[in-house]
Amino acid sequence: MPSLCGAATLSVRSEVGGEYDSNPSRVETVANDDSITGESPSPSTGGRALIGGEFNARLASRTVLTLSGRAAGRGYLDRAASRERVGILSGTASLLQLVGASTRALGGVAYYDAYQDTRPESRDFRSTSPSLSLLHPLGPGRLSVTGGYRWFVFKPAPVLNFAGPTAAAAYKVDLGGEREDDDDSAEWEFITSVAYERRAFEALRCVKEDDCPPATPAGLRNDNFAQAGIDFVRTGDFLLGAGAAFQINASNSFQESLRRGLAHVEATFLLPWALSLATRAELIWTSFENAVPVRRDPVSGLPLASIEDEGRSTFRVELMRPLGDNVDLSLRWIGYTNAIGGGPVQYRRQVLLLQAGVSLNLL
Repeated sequence: MPSLCGAATLSVRSEVGGEYDSNPSRVETVANDDSITGESPSPSTGGRALIGGEFNARLASRTVLTLSGRAAGRGYLDRAASRERVGILSGTASLLQLVGASTRALGGVAYYDAYQDTRPESRDFRSTSPSLSLLHPLGPGRLSVTGGYRWFVFKPAPVLNFAGPTAAAAYKVDLGGEREDDDDSAEWEFITSVAYERRAFEALRCVKEDDCPPATPAGLRNDNFAQAGIDFVRTGDFLLGAGAAFQINASNSFQESLRRGLAHVEATFLLPWALSLATRAELIWTSFENAVPVRRDPVSGLPLASIEDEGRSTFRVELMRPLGDNVDLSLRWIGYTNAIGGGPVQYRRQVLLLQAGVSLNLL
């Protein structure tokens, strides 16, 4: 193997901070009624910490290896929210190989593991996804085609474990043309993409023994996700991005096929006193073919709320300032709501986070 001397980099970053969460248990409520689960939102303060690193090495003139990983944890002080503490391990490994004059092959694997107590409502899962991509110049842009496979383990309820193939394609075009090194004009990129994922579950999804859907031809549950989207990105004296996507899930469980619209806009600005401001909004609209009721009126039996009311949009604002070459301080606010889609189910959550970060280049 060629020597890595002078051809490798290693960076490490750690973050620690305190936060306030208005609804750490993610409780949903019905208008003028109790919550779906009988609980009420219980605000709490807490803390979080993260450490991660990235290693890059040129193994040969046409081969680059990249490894990254992180460990993170979050906990709350309020007793009602203490069960929401979670630990996360994640990592990626990839190998980039130049094939021919201009084609690149990228093989890799992504791993994500959340550790939480195994209550039925906990968000405790593991995801492993190997993939292979080919990138090639085509016309005025670059085409990428990706194929892979995903294994998903839902620890509180193994009946929701699934596995299946994934595929994606994207085409990126630089709308600004070639720039000179001293050209300060903005660059625009246009990206169009399609993606597909098949989820073959290990068993029927049965909330209760007498509430199982009819057996499918294969006897199991299968979901098929297809998505198409477009994105615009501007880079220059400020960053601006916007995009939209449409997703269809053809599901044979509970006949709950869905259509979902997603839109996002983000912007980053440099401010006086070395401050930077980053903003992002993600708007989601979801419609189910046959909405599954999650709560019924105890007298009439009519549905008060359905799974269709759970579309959650996100708004994020972050202010950051470096305190030196390796240290920075940030203040972040995130809001979650399903108000855009309407419906009787209400989901509201706000998170305010103050944290310090330290970044080091060790190679």
